[in-house]
Amino acid sequence: MLGAYLGEDQDSPPPLPELEFKMVPAENVHVSFQAQECNWLQALEGKINSAHAPILHGRIDQKVAINDWVAAQDLGPKFKCVKQPFGVSIASRRRIDEYMRCWRAN
Repeated sequence: MLGAYLGEDQDSPPPLPELEFKMVPAENVHVSFQAQECNWLQALEGKINSAHAPILHGRIDQKVAINDWVAAQDLGPKFKCVKQPFGVSIASRRRIDEYMRCWRAN
């Protein structure tokens, strides 16, 4: 996330909002950078849509089988969307075996 203060008084900008990710102790912070050659909507949809990754980004072997990602074990995840005060939380659930499920939350 990148922020910029564009107000007139550059010497005393207002404090940044108290967002949860900013309150994490420094020893638990990892900063990284990823360049994606697409527009912002494609990036957003790609992160939300857990169903597309094993098919679109998976590796297909000579027998036309998708690699053994956890996600590839269930190509039809169930989605749950919950409206939140900040926007929306989206999760997908995949069946791993009779007793185990894999959850991915955004």
